[in-house]
Amino acid sequence: MVENFRTIVFQYPILWFNCPRLLKQWLDEVLVQEWEFGSECKYKLEGKKIMLAVSAGIDREQYQAEGRYQYTMQQLLALFELTLKYIKAEYQPPFVLSGLEFNGSAERINMSAADYISHIESIRNKALHRTSTIKHPLIK
Repeated sequence: MVENFRTIVFQYPILWFNCPRLLKQWLDEVLVQEWEFGSECKYKLEGKKIMLAVSAGIDREQYQAEGRYQYTMQQLLALFELTLKYIKAEYQPPFVLSGLEFNGSAERINMSAADYISHIESIRNKALHRTSTIKHPLIK
């Protein structure tokens, strides 16, 4: 079913600096074994735009080389980027919502929801623009 979409969003909370167990299990069992490395490997997600949308309880500043965790969010998500590129999907810039542990007000969450929608729309619009500018050799 996932292969029927042009854009896919994996949305999850960061747990122990990683994705939840069930997402990892899905990646291992479905994505890798059934689609990409099964007996009929066809790279079913090739060319699909895939974005991560993650939430973290700690403030963004703590995910810096000088911060509490000494790694950036980009570094924490690098293995997902590598996996998606390996299966020939088009990794998109992630949406990261951080700082919810101590600043999870309704106003902040509503603001982030609007930012999230804008982020997804920008990815979709880039895909639509790129598709509309491709000329088919038989269409004049």
